Amino acid sequence: MMRTQNVGPIAYCFLLMVLVAGCATTPDVGVRDDYRSAKVRSVAVVPFYASGTFGLPDANFEPLRLAYQAQAIAWLEEMGFEVIGPDALESHLRERDQWEIFEEGVLLRGSLTRYFEPVEDQPEPRVEVLTLRTLSSQDALPADTLLVGQIVYHSRGTCRQSPDEFTRYARTSSTADAPSEFPRPCVVSHFQAKLVDARTGETMWFNRMYREFYSRQLNEDVTRQNISRTVTDTLSQDSGLSQLLANDAAPTSEASAARPD
Repeated sequence: MMRTQNVGPIAYCFLLMVLVAGCATTPDVGVRDDYRSAKVRSVAVVPFYASGTFGLPDANFEPLRLAYQAQAIAWLEEMGFEVIGPDALESHLRERDQWEIFEEGVLLRGSLTRYFEPVEDQPEPRVEVLTLRTLSSQDALPADTLLVGQIVYHSRGTCRQSPDEFTRYARTSSTADAPSEFPRPCVVSHFQAKLVDARTGETMWFNRMYREFYSRQLNEDVTRQNISRTVTDTLSQDSGLSQLLANDAAPTSEASAARPD
């Protein structure tokens, strides 16, 4: 069962700080220029992560994390991608004694915006980039393309102002009985994801979404709806991700993350 904590004034101020700081450093959304002609058939989903549990006990946070992850997998499969789930990815790497190397090298703790990106004035690639390049060169990964997702923030409580006042990429929904004025009972979901070319360690595509769902009664159904809409909006056709899907005629062995020369 998913349980989320209430949003108090301190937590809400923290959320605003995260959003404002992120806006200053967020990379471009959509498909990167070098990959506009790429065609992807298979995607391996890396276990989704968060920088914290948002005040939840681990036992309550894990179902929440899995809910975001399952929604992303369902969307990829519905679009037609061949999906290697997190458990299958781990099994594949363990069979080759590479899971610990992958886990240590691609252990993400901070904002996803900073990973799988070039670093100015740093001649050597970051550790997560080198790890993917090494594993890919050893043919140790089940796919050349990885989906990495981060739950930036999640809560259930009271929203005190319109999200349009502090972020450019917010969307909102409400039930018919939701109060029309702030402060309003709400569920907040903030999610971002990257599609990564394992052979280069570079980002192929990136997008993020912040959503608030207002309702007089907050319950698990409202929470699930907001998670579903947030993840779907992040991966949706407007983001460009579906444009990378290889057509049925594309050869499987060369379709995954086929980067143009």
